[in-house]
Amino acid sequence: MIDSGAVVIDVRGAEAFKAGHIPAAIPMPLEVLRAGIPASLQLLKDKAIVIYCGDGVTRGPESTELLNKAGFTKAVNLEHGLESWSEAGYVLQKG
Repeated sequence: MIDSGAVVIDVRGAEAFKAGHIPAAIPMPLEVLRAGIPASLQLLKDKAIVIYCGDGVTRGPESTELLNKAGFTKAVNLEHGLESWSEAGYVLQKG
């Protein structure tokens, strides 16, 4: 999905994002999503979205559920999160 142009959302905290994230990922911590879906994401409602956290079970599933309930029907959780991305040898962007 990512190779096909899906929007990528990192739901970890700011420090974890700075330490390493999927290139072009949008930082959007779970706490922000819990407070309400930001207007900046509303434009992405019809796009394919890949959500990830560190391990795929800590923050990703809840974030995906929040977006799905808000009408983001193409939002999915990246299984095993950033750990699987990194283990597969894909590049991480820092900063």
